[in-house]
Amino acid sequence: MDHLYQHFRVEEQSFVDRVSDWVHQVDYQYVPYLTSFLNPREQFIVESIVGQSDAISVVFFGGTAGTERQRALIKPAYIDETEAHYDISLCELSYPEKFSQLSHRDILGAILGTGIDRKKLGDIIHENGCWQLFVDASLVSFLTLQVTSVGRTPVTLTERPLREAVPITKQWQKKNIVISSRRLDVFIAGGLRISRDQAKQLIVSGKVQLNWTPTEHISEHVNEKDIISVRGFGRLTLLHIEHRTRKDKLAVEIGTLLQK
Repeated sequence: MDHLYQHFRVEEQSFVDRVSDWVHQVDYQYVPYLTSFLNPREQFIVESIVGQSDAISVVFFGGTAGTERQRALIKPAYIDETEAHYDISLCELSYPEKFSQLSHRDILGAILGTGIDRKKLGDIIHENGCWQLFVDASLVSFLTLQVTSVGRTPVTLTERPLREAVPITKQWQKKNIVISSRRLDVFIAGGLRISRDQAKQLIVSGKVQLNWTPTEHISEHVNEKDIISVRGFGRLTLLHIEHRTRKDKLAVEIGTLLQK
């Protein structure tokens, strides 16, 4: 496994082990394996490991086009997939829109407050007052009974066909920048066009998350497909490391999803 570990962070090694076990299981039993919802970095790790096998392939789906959190179907290459393979359901929240406003954070809190695992929940999407969420299909009955309020707002959760998902309108803006290293503070400074001191202050003050986990390590290295959330600014991701420049800097392609 050492040849795999060298490409990933120490804290990612347990996930690398799980992915390797999934691949071996599929290879041995010739039966597809469906994961829980994965964030983009986890999807990248799965794709990297599965890509080493000609007999195994992987496809991702989160309920509709453009979702961030997706389930992976690891399967023998000769098997075709359908939406039914993913066991994803769409639920919509009904609430008194004229008198209440809901937020992503409050909805997430209400759902996780029922005790379900975050990995069983996909994207929470919003369009013109309509809030929807993707979940593991086995949890729909439970959630429709348990989620009756978000904060002080009464809500009703109703299952809808996947085809009725509202369109995801957020778009990552791609751009190319040159940075001196993959350090977190350097990457944030370059991506947001702020000073390195400002970037350091954002990190040490607890305003930065790396792959949905708070971090105060300014020297943490950013890897491909990492999602960096900066409170008050939005999100950044490292899409691709292009090349080293003549001055030994890194030319990279990044994505930005800035807060409006």
